[in-house]
Amino acid sequence: MRRLVLVLTIAFLLGAVAAPTARAAPPPDAGDLAADCNADGILSVTGTVRFRGGTGTLTADCVVTMAPGSTLVLHRIDLDSTCCFFVVGDAQERTTVRVVGSTVDLAGPVQLAPGCCAGTGEPGRSEADGTAIVRNSTIRGQTVEVSGSIADGGGRVDVRGSLLEATDPTFGSVSVLASLSGGTGGRVVVRDSTLIAVSETRIATGASGHTVARDDVFSGPATVTVTTGPGGSCSSVANTPPVPCT
Repeated sequence: MRRLVLVLTIAFLLGAVAAPTARAAPPPDAGDLAADCNADGILSVTGTVRFRGGTGTLTADCVVTMAPGSTLVLHRIDLDSTCCFFVVGDAQERTTVRVVGSTVDLAGPVQLAPGCCAGTGEPGRSEADGTAIVRNSTIRGQTVEVSGSIADGGGRVDVRGSLLEATDPTFGSVSVLASLSGGTGGRVVVRDSTLIAVSETRIATGASGHTVARDDVFSGPATVTVTTGPGGSCSSVANTPPVPCT
């Protein structure tokens, strides 16, 4: 009897070891992002939403809405379109957009703008402390904006090793902005990147902001401005062509 119990126990343990381990579902990819946008024109972000890998094509304009404290991550995706825009159009306080190793190449405008867009002074709503990060990526559209909390305080933007290109032949502009009005303490860093525009290239923070442009290439006929507000600090170093802080 004792031997039978031992044999059954060993068989049970071997079966448990051999049982297949359940695998977590893979994260959504660029195709899933495009499908979500194309369904109703809205991508709603609550908590942390990651899209990783893959290729997707927008067939409809896409407006991104972000709840307070939420994060949107685009990691090694390829998103394209021959018709449409991708715009963060409603993002509240402490929101983050992070784009890493990705290509976003659209026919319409691209706006990556956590802490956006109700405007200054809307009762009961904060858009402070928005963070936008673009690393080793290509962002191309009619116009391109990467910004954090434009109308509130604490906006942070970090663009490194990337290409930002505005393609509209008349009004194409590239903007990298933080906390221009309604708040203080914005920070913008653009390094080792290429910015291409026709009408205007602008890197700016507002009051008490901190603006850095270093080792960048500014291309196209656009007017280039690197600036900060009253009480802020500004550094523009080793850029091609040289552009002074104003």
